[in-house]
Amino acid sequence: MYTVTTHDDIYRHESPESAADLLLSHDGYEHEIRRYDDGGYCLWVSKFSRNSSCGGSPLTRSVIWSAENDLELASLDIAVKVLQSGYWESDSVMAWTDADYEAMLAENAAENEEV
Repeated sequence: MYTVTTHDDIYRHESPESAADLLLSHDGYEHEIRRYDDGGYCLWVSKFSRNSSCGGSPLTRSVIWSAENDLELASLDIAVKVLQSGYWESDSVMAWTDADYEAMLAENAAENEEV
C-alpha cells in the first residue's frame, strides 16, 4: 500500500494502481495503458498538462511496459514500475510506501521533540 502527497492533500493506503494514477494524472496530465499488437502492454502519457497552453496534446509511448498479456496483471506491473521510477515525483507530489511514510513521520516527530 502507498501514501501519495500532493500539495496539501495526503492520500493514505492507496493500491499501487491508485497511487500511480495519482502521480500520472497530477495537475491535469493524462495517461493510458495500451496493448501491443504482439502482446503485452505499454504506458502512454501526455507531454503537457491539459491545464497548460499546450494541453490536449496526443499521448506518447513511455519506456514503461509489461510483458503480461492480462490487462489487470499488466496494470499492476506498470503501476509498480511507475512508483519505483520516481520520474513523476516532484516537490509538489510524492509517493511513498506506507511503511516509508510512517518512518518519515516518526523521524520528523523525533526531530521536533529534540528542538
